[in-house]
Order: sequence, then C-alpha cells, then structure tokens
Amino acid sequence: MAKSKTEIIHDIEHLIARNGAKWGEWYVGMCADPKSTLVSRHNFKQGTDVGAIRTANTEIQAQEVVEFFMRTRGTKGHAASFNAGDIYVYAYRMSRHTKP
Repeated sequence: MAKSKTEIIHDIEHLIARNGAKWGEWYVGMCADPKSTLVSRHNFKQGTDVGAIRTANTEIQAQEVVEFFMRTRGTKGHAASFNAGDIYVYAYRMSRHTKP
C-alpha cells in the first residue's frame, strides 16, 4: 500500500535511528523492482543486512524522498532521473559486501 512522502521519510528516519548508524552509512534509492534491485545491483543479503522498502504514490514522490535524504541527511543514493514504475523507495545500511 502506498504511503505519503512524509510517512516514507519518517519510516526511513526511524529505521536509521533504530540501527545506530550515521546517515552517510546508508543508501536510499528508488526503482520498479526493489527486491531484485537490492539483491542484483546492491548485493543486499536478506536476513543479514538491514533495510526497508516503501511504496510511494508516484515516481516523482519517490524521487523527492530520495533527494530529501541525499541533500538534507547526507545519505548515498541516486535520484537524478527515474523510469516509469519507479515508485518503490528502498533504504539499506551499507556494508563491506554491498555496492552503492
């Protein structure tokens, strides 16, 4: 179920606060297929790595969330452009084996 931009930001901020990392140790991105993207592009390991996926209402809203975290919190990410269907916002704590 889609969440508002504010709800997604709150959820991700809460995730980061609960897991005690610095903002710069996190990656926030957007895509159309988050599970595949996390595993194949970022080498995210489910069950081991910490992360979350949220559904935005639109691609623009997802982009605004990613840009918010990159600009105001200093997370890693990429929001310069998006494709149709990129409504999923994902965040994960980077580690030695993950690829931003």
